[in-house]
Amino acid sequence: MPLSDCTLHPLVSQTFHFSFVQDHQFHTTATRYVPKARSNENGAVKYNFVFSNGISLGQETALPLIKELYRLTAGSKEVYIHSVWVVERPNHGDAAKLNEEVLKHYVGKSFPGRIPGAAIRTFLASDILQPGERENLVGVAHSGGGGSMINALGPSKQHLPLCKLILVESPHIEHAAWGPLLQLYDVVKRSNSRRPTRWASTEDAMKWFKTHIPWKNFHPDVLQVIADTYFMPDPQYTGMITTKTPVEQETACFLDDGTNLNELPYLRSIMNILPTHLILGDVMDIWPKPIYKMISENIAEDRSKLASITTIVGAGHYLPVEKPRELAREILRILCNRDTAPRPSRL
Repeated sequence: MPLSDCTLHPLVSQTFHFSFVQDHQFHTTATRYVPKARSNENGAVKYNFVFSNGISLGQETALPLIKELYRLTAGSKEVYIHSVWVVERPNHGDAAKLNEEVLKHYVGKSFPGRIPGAAIRTFLASDILQPGERENLVGVAHSGGGGSMINALGPSKQHLPLCKLILVESPHIEHAAWGPLLQLYDVVKRSNSRRPTRWASTEDAMKWFKTHIPWKNFHPDVLQVIADTYFMPDPQYTGMITTKTPVEQETACFLDDGTNLNELPYLRSIMNILPTHLILGDVMDIWPKPIYKMISENIAEDRSKLASITTIVGAGHYLPVEKPRELAREILRILCNRDTAPRPSRL
């Protein structure tokens, strides 16, 4: 089910398919979002964006955040957003359908973070991204999408394709977190095994999602996007619908191969040349307590190297889809390089 014109308005989108090899040949998509009507640049600094969503979030769920970024900068004399791209995880959404056969290798197994990392790396090197869109390119990544974004940049320590990196609730952890992460994986695996996977209608499906965590905390605009894009006809049961992203693939993403845990040392090695901003929620709602402690300690260690650290009050781990408007304002603050008084922090 594609995005309806009503849900997409006032933007237009264009989706490109591309392939890459990482363990197997994969296919995925990159979608470009721009306004139907453009304002003048007015001498503002022009930026382009590439987004990497977290696990379970199809690329379209970034749309309310993208809309708000364009709205906030319309007519601005400080910031002009030229384009926003979202690269889909290869086992999510429409990409999961493209990779249906190869994904059978990962059912019940880890889906390594290096695979979406390779997708982003391929996109950044491709001619899909036009020369003008390489100027002032900002990476915005949420949760495990942050590990994949960092993986896509490495191991280079010069001539990086991004001018800024904004990590939203991206786990700032290393291999010491492996044990607690396995505990989280067990919880996710048990929870996902109890999830329904088919419904009689989109209305029935959304009744379920709106009453279960984490979806029930999502912004209404995000829930509308999910209703538009998350489902497809069930290939086994006529008249029923199911999710484009198989629940088994969501689970497999939580059992990473260590890719995301390997990225912090590399990130630390490039913070001096790539301004890196952290945006956090203050609600501790997903990670085991030991991981929150590790995140806090690691951020404290890196505080002097980070370009900024911001906490959004009342937001949890799913910050981009819970509070897209508040997140858009913080991203704009970063682009405008505004030094505001620090907000209350959970650190």
